[in-house]
Amino acid sequence: MQRGSQSLLTIKSSDDWLELHNKLAEAFNVYPNSLYAQYRLSTDAKGTLPLDLNSENHFGTLVKLLRPLVVPPLLANGRRLTRPMKAVTVQVFNRNSGGVESGQGGGKQSSGKVSTYYQ
Repeated sequence: MQRGSQSLLTIKSSDDWLELHNKLAEAFNVYPNSLYAQYRLSTDAKGTLPLDLNSENHFGTLVKLLRPLVVPPLLANGRRLTRPMKAVTVQVFNRNSGGVESGQGGGKQSSGKVSTYYQ
């Protein structure tokens, strides 16, 4: 991926950490061992620092954050909400690829992004 470019990647809820890690490495055109992924949700406040996405624990945190945003809640009568949920986009950055200064740890963050859809 060229610096400053974006691409869309669809992630399924059944995907595991290794599949996601390999898809991201392929999208950023880097070796999986050199990928240092960070993410930000479209629902986060502007200026929120990205969260790390470089281990299975971080992936579990991402899933926990996304679940209430994509799974309709139960109503008082026990039925699921039928109103469509707002689409959530996850912007993923590769911090190791150089580019714009990151606010975390003084490292570098790429301006290239992978936006992911969570299904």
